[in-house]
Amino acid sequence: WGNLRHLSTMVYADQLMARASDMVIASVDRIVPDEVILDDPSGVTVPGHYVDAVVEVPYGAHPTASFPNYAMDEDHIDAYADLGDAARTGDRAGLDDYIARHVTGPKSQGDYIEAVWGIEHLTRLQAGAQKR
Repeated sequence: WGNLRHLSTMVYADQLMARASDMVIASVDRIVPDEVILDDPSGVTVPGHYVDAVVEVPYGAHPTASFPNYAMDEDHIDAYADLGDAARTGDRAGLDDYIARHVTGPKSQGDYIEAVWGIEHLTRLQAGAQKR
């Protein structure tokens, strides 16, 4: 039905942005059966009437977090920031390689997961989120 529920207590302006948008395509870590939402309708943070489409993309928020599913990938963000710093000083080779490997290159979610150090790495981020 397109009802969205954030499991974290950190819900920002998602409903406000959805209300202000002409079209909303929600990327979610997991699509759940209707019964899960119906069992706790007060948990809906963005009602389905604001949502045009839902796409299930496990780890789709990476390298940022999706609490309580997985923690922020600080190592990945730090490495990207270093590449950006190098690009500002004229060395774009690393940043161009990053973009090819992580942005324009992957043809599937599986390709992206392999490019970010594999499922084992993402599993460690899951464990890190559950410790918090």
